[in-house]
Amino acid sequence: MAEKLKDTTVPNPPTDDLLATVGLKPEEYAEACRKLGRLPNIVEMGIIGAMWSEHCCYKSSKMHLKTFPVTGRRVLQGPGEQAGVLDLGNDYALVFKIESHNHPSAVEPFQGAATGVGGIIRDIFAMGARPLALLDSLRFGNPYPLEPVGDPEAEKAGAAAPQEAGDGGGEKLNIPWGNSPVPFVCTVSWMTTMRQQLFERGPEARAAVKAIREMHQGRVHVLAYCVLPDQIQLALYIEDGHEEHAEAAVTALKEQLAEVVAPLTHGKAPWDSFVMLHPRHSGSELMEAIHLLEFAPVTRQKVAQVSDYKYVSQVWRYGVPWLDDDTDDAEARELPYCPGVSERQAARNRFLVNGVVEGIAHYGNCIGIPTIGGELVFDPSYSSNCLVNAMCVGVVRKDRIHKARADGAGNVAMIVGARTGRDGVQGATFSSVELAADVAESRPAVQVGDPFMEKLLLEATLEILGMPGLIGIQDFGAAGLTCSSVEMTAKSGTGMRLDLDAVPQRAKDLSAYEMMLSESQERMMIIVEKGTEDSFREVFSRWGLTAVDCGEIIEDQKIEVLHNGEVVAELPNRPLADEGPEYNRPHEAPASWTNRHLLDDHDIAAALERISTQPVVRELAGQSLPEPGSDFEDILRRVLMHPSVADKWPVYQRYDWSVRTNTLQGPQGSDSAVIRIKETGQGIAMCTDGNGRLVALDPRIGAAQCVLEAARNILATGAEPLGITNNLNFGNPEKPDRMWQFVESIGGISDALRQLELPVTGGNVSLYNESAGRGILPTPVIGMVGLLEQAERAVPSRASEEGLELFVLGSAHGRLDGSLLMFDIARLRSGMLEEPDYNQFRACMNFILQAAGEGAVRACHDISDGGLLVALTEMLEGAEIDVAPLLAEGYDMEDHNRLATLFAEDGNRWLLAVSPERKSWIRTAALHHNVPLTPLGRSGNGRLTVKGGDEEWFGCDWEVLATCRRYGLQAALSGD
Repeated sequence: MAEKLKDTTVPNPPTDDLLATVGLKPEEYAEACRKLGRLPNIVEMGIIGAMWSEHCCYKSSKMHLKTFPVTGRRVLQGPGEQAGVLDLGNDYALVFKIESHNHPSAVEPFQGAATGVGGIIRDIFAMGARPLALLDSLRFGNPYPLEPVGDPEAEKAGAAAPQEAGDGGGEKLNIPWGNSPVPFVCTVSWMTTMRQQLFERGPEARAAVKAIREMHQGRVHVLAYCVLPDQIQLALYIEDGHEEHAEAAVTALKEQLAEVVAPLTHGKAPWDSFVMLHPRHSGSELMEAIHLLEFAPVTRQKVAQVSDYKYVSQVWRYGVPWLDDDTDDAEARELPYCPGVSERQAARNRFLVNGVVEGIAHYGNCIGIPTIGGELVFDPSYSSNCLVNAMCVGVVRKDRIHKARADGAGNVAMIVGARTGRDGVQGATFSSVELAADVAESRPAVQVGDPFMEKLLLEATLEILGMPGLIGIQDFGAAGLTCSSVEMTAKSGTGMRLDLDAVPQRAKDLSAYEMMLSESQERMMIIVEKGTEDSFREVFSRWGLTAVDCGEIIEDQKIEVLHNGEVVAELPNRPLADEGPEYNRPHEAPASWTNRHLLDDHDIAAALERISTQPVVRELAGQSLPEPGSDFEDILRRVLMHPSVADKWPVYQRYDWSVRTNTLQGPQGSDSAVIRIKETGQGIAMCTDGNGRLVALDPRIGAAQCVLEAARNILATGAEPLGITNNLNFGNPEKPDRMWQFVESIGGISDALRQLELPVTGGNVSLYNESAGRGILPTPVIGMVGLLEQAERAVPSRASEEGLELFVLGSAHGRLDGSLLMFDIARLRSGMLEEPDYNQFRACMNFILQAAGEGAVRACHDISDGGLLVALTEMLEGAEIDVAPLLAEGYDMEDHNRLATLFAEDGNRWLLAVSPERKSWIRTAALHHNVPLTPLGRSGNGRLTVKGGDEEWFGCDWEVLATCRRYGLQAALSGD
């Protein structure tokens, strides 16, 4: 890539190919010329393109990232430095961060993943901390072939279609709000028990509205509506209508719905006496709110404008658009598109998994830092764009924290570590565009790592921390020497004169362009007081590393680059670091968002039918499996075998997760990893969590649930959540629907963090994760840390004893929308999510912290992927449970409610195992904290027996389930 750019002349205007190569858009080039007051040369264009890349300047995201909560009582360093820092309440602080290496790993999986690990480790020890642990968050396409489901063209059309409004008859009423006649607003109350059975699903209500329109010769139009726990509120437009016509419409609606729901009410009157009609020009909250909806069906994007109205603020929780069409509900619905995986893609996905895992293992094992946790998820959308996110956690004495500063004119800039080569030239711009169809062409943009060199650099860097004369440290990350010199001086209000002739090189004839943009690994810049260089050079030399003077700090706020004795670039650093492009990109929900609906019995039946056509697995990784004894057992086996759920031992067996002897809980089935801080006796719990399924269905609620799942996992160890770092993996921000997913997700993460009073201390944004126009599932990944004041108090996620009392803490709505069973097994990518109950979550958090502190919990496991039965299988070695108190009520069909009871993932719940002697204490504590605590059964006996009261739903041998879970991933990765 870089060999084209050795000539320092630039055509005026530059060609499109040249602009694309340096990563600048025509308008950005024009802005750069305006700021400079002249035309830049090729070296300067490369520097500007790198610093103004999406990867370095966050030009599509920074205006939205500013909305994150970033302060808190423990925050010592928030966003803006190489890593975040949290106070541990003594002389020590926790340093942590997550970063992505998605594009490089998709091109060269081993080196892409390895250098991603190396880069995040350098971010930690550049702050002065010793790295203690690594985690990862990995996502790949399915390692086996899958047929596509649905019509991709219909999906594209739906995403591009404008949001039409009206009551669903297909027409858009050409009547502006505010003109006479103003719509009528009516409120009808009904029996609360009917809500879930009728109005949340909507088919019967659609039929009733359709009947009203026909009764009034099509003159009644339902413009908007709200469904609340005990009433429905409608905005009606009646052509040439008056108040009596509106009253007649309400009466007709009640009559129609009364007939529909008669079988559900067992002869009781379905309506309460309360009926209210708001007159025209009403000043009520509801009238004002619906006025602002401007014909749009109820969506969060519109309702956000009126979220302060107490009635309408609940619309997105209970509202379902009524699409009044001629479709027979009994007919098969068109399924949302789900991409497939070809044989060739499946083979490449397996290659990527193996290469990435080997790269992570190689770097972490060689440098001696344990990889102790993470997540591994598979979905067809990641086939062209795998996600490789790496997190590192370290500990530092608070008086040893160092930052990326370049203070003091006359002081010296030194390059320390490895020599500079051509690998990774323009890696920042490469990571800021969509992947090319032929990824092999991008291999020169991938860096090459040396973990043994990094180990030397780590120890040498930690040794110089206490030395006099050290001013600042920064890792050479994206854009290499360019980014380090520009960012350090911009923060300090200084400048730098760089002499590239002094840069140690391991390749011949490197140009100035290549040296400024090389991302060769294991390099750092340190700023030292003039006259102290020799003492620092001696330390690095003793560790076998180069340390050379490459520049000096100057008063002028600019970067001046010399090569062969001549100035080859001279640029002001503030425009590069702080005044790059900032885009407020258009963001709009796709039409599919407006047309979404809660999964109903029809959807569940169709999903089960599809599952039933899939062959029963009778052998797994050489292990024979008996015939399933029931449909429930068959479904449970399929869920346990799914590679996103199955035991990840084929991955973590390659990691040295116990090196340094600080690991208390590692990757073998723990909700969160836990390490010991030997200096203080404290324990640190840590995890990475994301859920593209939920975010795809509802970006705001789904992203909030990612935060809550991470918090559940931290709490399951008995640790108090302290804060997060995040990695936001999304598609092309230039597409309004992708940008909408991004903006909504940031809102959801912020909502959850504010409710839990947790800060964001930093992170990473990875955009353009798509290829051939098809993006990944929107995947924000949350890296969370928590604190145990006494490390030995950590609560495990597993318990092997028999006779333990089992409880479910928390509650759920009992819906299958977004569950792994529906989304991945049945491949039904549809549904709606419920708003989290933050009050209950906080109460449960306080309960768990007290119970763990008292030693009252033998084991704790959050209920998430796969639902209740998967949590039981992961936690125990047998159980007999009675789920009658947990029975879901969201569906009309009893079998579907049973299915939701066993496999739903909604709500925020934990599975607790308690010794019989602590049973009374746990129940009393639950009453004290006012949290739902439901007795479930007992552990033991080598079988899983599931009852609903006196009726046994099914039973199966625990060993069969353990086999499915243990060998599911191995079988998937084998390609058999």
